[in-house]
Amino acid sequence: MSSKKELERIRGQIDDLDKELLKLLNLRSTLARKAAKAKKDRVIYKSDREALIFRNLKRINEGPLNDQQVNSIFKEIISSCRASEGKVEISFLGPEGTYSD
Repeated sequence: MSSKKELERIRGQIDDLDKELLKLLNLRSTLARKAAKAKKDRVIYKSDREALIFRNLKRINEGPLNDQQVNSIFKEIISSCRASEGKVEISFLGPEGTYSD
C-alpha cells in the first residue's frame, strides 16, 4: 500500500473516532445535566468527585497518553460539562473593585 493511501486510511480512522468521541462527549454532557437535576443540594462543583474521576483515570490509563495529558483533556471535558449543567454563580466578600473582588 502506498504511503498516500495508508495516510488516507489512517485519517479516515481518525475521522471515525472523532465522530464517536463527539457522540460520547455529548452523551456525557447530557448525563451531567441529569446529575445536576438529581442533586438535592444544588452544588454543581464537587471537588471530591472530580478528584475521584482523576484517580480513576490515572488507574486505568494504559497510554500512550501520559497521566498529565489525560488530566488536561478531562479537565476541559469536566469544565465544559459543568458549564452545561447550569449557571455558575460566584460569591465574594467585599465591595466591588476591592482586592476581594
